[in-house]
Amino acid sequence: MKNLVKVLMMLYEILFSEVAKWKKEGFLPEDELKKMKLLVDQYSSNMVPLYYIHFSDIPKLGINPQYNYGFTPHGIYGYPLVSSIFDRLESGGLLFGSGRPYIVVFKVRNPDRVISSKSYTQQQYAEDAFKILGKLYPSDPATSPFKHLWSLVKGTVPVDQKNLKNYQVRQGYVEADTIEWRKKFLQLGYEGVADIGTSTISDDIQTQAVLFTPGAVEEQFIVYNKKSYTSPHGIYFKTPDKKIN
Repeated sequence: MKNLVKVLMMLYEILFSEVAKWKKEGFLPEDELKKMKLLVDQYSSNMVPLYYIHFSDIPKLGINPQYNYGFTPHGIYGYPLVSSIFDRLESGGLLFGSGRPYIVVFKVRNPDRVISSKSYTQQQYAEDAFKILGKLYPSDPATSPFKHLWSLVKGTVPVDQKNLKNYQVRQGYVEADTIEWRKKFLQLGYEGVADIGTSTISDDIQTQAVLFTPGAVEEQFIVYNKKSYTSPHGIYFKTPDKKIN
């Protein structure tokens, strides 16, 4: 029993010394930022960003099985590593999810199977709409075909009856089936969607991306996040700042 107490005390001291170091130093060394900066604004031939960052509670990249946001499809979410996102990261600005202790940097494996708001065309939309509806479905030339596709796919997704809550019905808001939503994009041949500055995926987030399969991404490296509200051990020690998207 005495030996067990000694071991527990030793672990306790190590744990809290690391937390103290975290609080003092912040973690996101300059050399890590330099590694990220080398990857900023790298695009494929179809204008899909090649590199992304993902804020995580664990040092791992994958699809969260507990995902329960009914207003976006199931998948791996991240921020394209473009100048606007990197500048905010470097300056300590806030992004949705930036309170988590890890930043996972990843690359898309097949950019030809990812659509980008910077390059998706009216012709692509016409072809995709035909695949979904089985007929021609004209779009407004004055509106982004990228936004049109997102709305069209969302409109064909059934309500998630299993997770439907009474208050949602009363307020006229119901959650889409996030897994079926993801499947719709995969059926069109797309492994991901990259939204650069159009707030299409989420109304309150201008730039973000979602990848629909773990095989669509390739992890590059992981760093500690100096803006995290918790240590890697899950110990809460900071007062969250107001979220800024």
